[in-house]
Amino acid sequence: MTMTRAGWSKIGLLCSLAVVLPLAACGPATNQPVLTSTDLTATWATPSGATLTFFSNHQFAANGLNLAAYFGDSCRNVTGSGTWQFLSPQGHSGPGPTSYAKGNVVSLVFNSPVSPLCNAEFTSWEIKQSAGLCLDLDPDTPCTGALFSKKG
Repeated sequence: MTMTRAGWSKIGLLCSLAVVLPLAACGPATNQPVLTSTDLTATWATPSGATLTFFSNHQFAANGLNLAAYFGDSCRNVTGSGTWQFLSPQGHSGPGPTSYAKGNVVSLVFNSPVSPLCNAEFTSWEIKQSAGLCLDLDPDTPCTGALFSKKG
């Protein structure tokens, strides 16, 4: 049996789809909106009552964060303050908190006495056409843990 040119074209198309379709599945399942300081400056809360308040001077206050499942018992019911900054698109911090004017990953660095093990990164996440924040532990699944929604 001899293959026609059309037959070989169909096989080539199927092989191409077999390679491309699995790669498309590797992309983010949901939109991660890029936020500015103005977007972020507010109080964000979880359904359980934990809050993150971001200030325009790149300070933040956290109340009742439960990060123990990810960072150990010293990060249970974390209440404290510190500095925040957007990370670069490659996930790098800048030399100062104002290095990047926008982003979809926010790094939190707590002041003492909160353990440095509780420093965390949160990624933006689209929920019902508005932005939310999730704990960012895995670039392949960036929404981990409780989802923070902007209050007000």
